[in-house]
Amino acid sequence: MSQIADMKKVKKSISSTDMAHQLAKSSTSSNNESTYKVYSYDEVYKATLQYFNDDELAANTWISKYCLKDSQGRYYELTPDDMHKRMAKEFARIEKKYKLNKLFLLLCLLIIKKSLFLLNYIKRLDLL
Repeated sequence: MSQIADMKKVKKSISSTDMAHQLAKSSTSSNNESTYKVYSYDEVYKATLQYFNDDELAANTWISKYCLKDSQGRYYELTPDDMHKRMAKEFARIEKKYKLNKLFLLLCLLIIKKSLFLLNYIKRLDLL
């Protein structure tokens, strides 16, 4: 319960502009550079329309709901491919953080599986 409250506090403290800038920087920066590519609406619309094979509804929906942008109207993703790359990088970053926990969990599951196997084997031999 406290984690949810903490997440809500963090979410409220970060403006959408700051979040867009941070995500854009983290997804495009190299060697600690703070530069990122900014696109105009027309560039994004044209590229997205091509991505969605001239489906205007899909292009408009993606631009308005999913494209990374800030409150000043700057767009940081040209097509859904850019969004997928950004999301994949973020997933990988989070997964790396919890990799040790995954290995521990897999080890525990392996131990439990082996223990159940041995318990069934002992029961078959009528040793219990």
